[in-house]
Amino acid sequence: MFFKSLLISKFMSYDEETIEFGTKGLTLIEGVNGVGKTVPWDAISFCFFGLTVRGLKGDEVVSRVFKKDCLVSVDCDCKGKSLKVTRTRKHKEYGNTLWFELDGEKIEESSVADTQAKLAEIVGMDFQLFRCTVIFAQEDMFNFVDETDKRQKEILSKVRNIDFKTKLKAFRDAVKETGESIDGLKSKIGVLESHVEENPGDDLKVEMLAWDRDRRGSIAEHKEKIAEYKERLGSIETTGGDLDELREEIDAHKEIMNNFLETAKGLEKKVTKIQYELTLIQTRQKNRSKLGDECPMCEQPIDGKLVEDNTKLDIDRRGKLIALSKKIEAARNNAYTEHRKADKDKSKAEERLTEAKAGAGEVIRITGWIKDEEESISNLLDKENPFKAKIKEAIDKQKLIKQKLEDLRLQKIKLDEDLPYDLFWEKAFSDAGIKSFLFDTMCSSLTNRANEFLNILSDGSTTISFDTQTLLKSGDVREKFECIVTTDGEKVPYRSYSGGEKRRISLAVDMSLSALMSDYYGSKFNIVVFDEQDFYLDCDGRDSYHNLLKEISKTKHVFVVSHDSELKSRFEDTITVAKVGGLTQLRSA
Repeated sequence: MFFKSLLISKFMSYDEETIEFGTKGLTLIEGVNGVGKTVPWDAISFCFFGLTVRGLKGDEVVSRVFKKDCLVSVDCDCKGKSLKVTRTRKHKEYGNTLWFELDGEKIEESSVADTQAKLAEIVGMDFQLFRCTVIFAQEDMFNFVDETDKRQKEILSKVRNIDFKTKLKAFRDAVKETGESIDGLKSKIGVLESHVEENPGDDLKVEMLAWDRDRRGSIAEHKEKIAEYKERLGSIETTGGDLDELREEIDAHKEIMNNFLETAKGLEKKVTKIQYELTLIQTRQKNRSKLGDECPMCEQPIDGKLVEDNTKLDIDRRGKLIALSKKIEAARNNAYTEHRKADKDKSKAEERLTEAKAGAGEVIRITGWIKDEEESISNLLDKENPFKAKIKEAIDKQKLIKQKLEDLRLQKIKLDEDLPYDLFWEKAFSDAGIKSFLFDTMCSSLTNRANEFLNILSDGSTTISFDTQTLLKSGDVREKFECIVTTDGEKVPYRSYSGGEKRRISLAVDMSLSALMSDYYGSKFNIVVFDEQDFYLDCDGRDSYHNLLKEISKTKHVFVVSHDSELKSRFEDTITVAKVGGLTQLRSA
């Protein structure tokens, strides 16, 4: 990563300053204690990670003078792309936020945490790695040599740019998940195997045959009834004749009866009329016998000859009417006789019709019964044996069970094949796996680099070596990363060295880590900061320290924070840090 410039605004003790970074050279940062010499490096750390080297975060970095509008922006090149990162706190326009521009494209996620994660992905470095490869701070409590085995391995993993912890967790989860899946499949396979039948449906075949037998029996019973009904049908007498012909005969008799009845009624009326006329004649004759010489009505004399003539006429008329009446009565009586005869013939025809109807109704009923029985037989023939479907269902169910079993067994085979792979990689990313192998390969480079730097810082009597295994008193070998310090060929515990000696050893190791990280990441940082790293060094140590700085400045822009005024003459550039009115200012010499 190539840092180009840093903008600080309302950050800690600063109002607003811009620092330009070069490709190489030595720059001394001088000033009395408390003026803010290390603030620029805190600003870079805060900008990228939201945390200063000294552990300040959040509103703790906001200027106590302005109390708002804190902004830090770093302009750099990262992996061939331009990158500008900006972070703010209590800013009147931006609030508390983080964004960055990658090749001119602004990237700001929905939350600061998401933007931070995106930035870390692009930069490929976290706060821990940054502080042990770019900034060597006097107040930083980090000391690789004195760290625990776990912490050392974590740092080496980051230097090597491999996230062993995440990968190990992923494969451990995979092993657990695969194991649980295998157990689940075993359980399912066991359940399905308990439901497997060799001859599915055999127990239903007996019931299927019984059902067919019962159907044949039912069909035989229906056929017997049909034969019985047909026999009854053949025994029914239908002597009454044809129903339509009988109905026509009855209608003819009715017509004859009506005709004779009409004739008799007409003759009856004629007889009544004659009887009436005879009554009138008889009344006139009685009245004539009572007549005197005068008319009782008009008191005129009665003509006897006229009376005698009228009497003769009435007698003659009466005789004729009596003869006609007898003739009409005889015709009337004959009509009534014919009417009664036709009525008897009609009654006989009706009796025959009743008999014919009774026979026809029986035929209809029996014919219906026969039809019902035939329909029952047809339904029985059309009906599918239900046990056939059940047998097919049992066979299909077994096919499905066997297919599921086959699928589950194939899945289990696949998981059984995957499990050793996951177990291999779980072990590979454990301390005894690839990590140990990679650390073994790193140990040689780390040892060489650390001794190169240590040779510059010391007289060469002290050497450093790294190993991934420790020999226990029991004779067993333990996987443990160890930094071994030797002086005059004798192994010496790190804690037994003086402050200056520890500082040289620690600085040499830190610088070797920084160099290795640059190699593994494929790019080098163009700046490195040494914050009061000469604190414990004596005069010889300071000379060695300056030699180291000169060596590093051949490829990097080295910033050195120091109180040693004697060092000033040895630096190409000097930046003086002072406070004016409670605010820090930078002045280049």
